[in-house]
Amino acid sequence: MLCDFANAFPTFVGKFLDHEWGLRRRLREETITDMWVASLVALNGLGLHVDLADEMETGADLEIWFLSSKRDRGVGFVIQAKRSHCGKVLMRPACELDWRRHRFEELDHAAGEKRRKGTQARDLTHAAERSGRDVYPLYAFYTPGHIFQKSGRIKGLMLADGHDVRRRIVLGRRDAWRRRTQPAGRSKPRRGSAEFKALERLDDLMFPLTSMFCFSSWASIRRVADPDDFEQSFMMFMRGQDIGVATVPEPEEVADSLAKMILRARGEPGVDGVPLPTVTRQVPSDILRLAAAVGEGGESTRPDIPVSGRRVVCVATSLTPEAPAVRREAPEAPHPDWRR
Repeated sequence: MLCDFANAFPTFVGKFLDHEWGLRRRLREETITDMWVASLVALNGLGLHVDLADEMETGADLEIWFLSSKRDRGVGFVIQAKRSHCGKVLMRPACELDWRRHRFEELDHAAGEKRRKGTQARDLTHAAERSGRDVYPLYAFYTPGHIFQKSGRIKGLMLADGHDVRRRIVLGRRDAWRRRTQPAGRSKPRRGSAEFKALERLDDLMFPLTSMFCFSSWASIRRVADPDDFEQSFMMFMRGQDIGVATVPEPEEVADSLAKMILRARGEPGVDGVPLPTVTRQVPSDILRLAAAVGEGGESTRPDIPVSGRRVVCVATSLTPEAPAVRREAPEAPHPDWRR
């Protein structure tokens, strides 16, 4: 279920962006993020709940929560999406020849008029403080398929820690300012090239989407009388025999998996006291209402202000094991040495 999606969707994104050359126009990251969320709508009722509200309070592109089966614990993420560009649309041969030419030109977006460059990244890392929600910042990087064909590791959708990306932005802008040049005929120095936006300067921070969605996802269970035990299963028609049901992971599994990938990308633990994803018992009430399949129709207090207009809630499957859980390895699950 979720693991199959995590393996298939990045490939779809890569192919989708490859078609951009024929369209002769640049597709925005919002379009891809909408397709990401829309792809999960089909799983509504199988432990996933999706909401596409119109308003965005703090500017993140997507908010994802993983709740425990009792909905008393959760881990939340706010995701800012960025897509790569490689010069003009008609430069395809050069871009395919060297995938490192791709850049994320809007990486240091100002997020509003009269605001400094890079404030969007700052807002993302401060989302928990600004909204009163215990959420962790991530980036989603969208790239065309020919990059994976050349690099062998960067698929169409890759995740990265928001704190690490923001640090690259701050240090990169500072370095570009130090490398100012004096163009001929100009009286004012011009900032140096923003090298921190290049894909080759960011790829070491990236890890695959499977880190968030791929776990031991199958359990052997027996049909019982209480329908609540099977409210997230589409296999209710079975006649009592043992069946395999795809499960949604517990929040502790997700937090631990992403923390390991972030530390591996960072190279060392505890850099500048930067936090890691942790499970909280302070689940926002709007997330609980969405998980209970109750529509959002009322006002909310400040601690419950949504960070993003696109929200996805994944509720861990509560099932009674009849036999030891059977581990199903993801076909493309992240490997400790996957960057080699």
